[in-house]
Amino acid sequence: MTNAARCSWAAPQHIKIQTYKRVWSICEVCGTAIPTQKTRYPFAFLPFSDLKKNVQTAEGMYDYFTTDVHIDHAKIEADQFYKRYLKDSQIDFGGKSILDVPGGNGFFINWFSEHLGARPSLAEYNKKTVEFAKQTHSFDCIVEYDMNADRLSEKVQKKFDIVVPRHA
Repeated sequence: MTNAARCSWAAPQHIKIQTYKRVWSICEVCGTAIPTQKTRYPFAFLPFSDLKKNVQTAEGMYDYFTTDVHIDHAKIEADQFYKRYLKDSQIDFGGKSILDVPGGNGFFINWFSEHLGARPSLAEYNKKTVEFAKQTHSFDCIVEYDMNADRLSEKVQKKFDIVVPRHA
């Protein structure tokens, strides 16, 4: 297993969370979460595709980022995130370059452009989502980025006024 971002992954400060299709190992020190796909699903015999193994890679579990329901969720999440964490901060987003890591489908960070005049960019792990964002948005910067393996400075050559690491 790879080392977590800021600590030794071998340290005993991690917890395991069992979900239907995965076991998540989460470091309590730095927050890094690493999924491991289960080999068997107890309800796979039922005729519903969501209960069957349909993801072959860790990255593939995020393919749903391009669905309509997740796009709608990203827009609502941006509005709520701003109101909860940033509205009272007096930060002027107008004309500022802003990077969302991980940026998902781009609709979260696009909200900052539409409502606050920011210049959005995103870095995202899922290849399908990166391609979707490139086809959907006209951001200056949309890159594929694995925060557990890549150096952001090697993937993105420009500087940003604001970085939003909301799921990092």
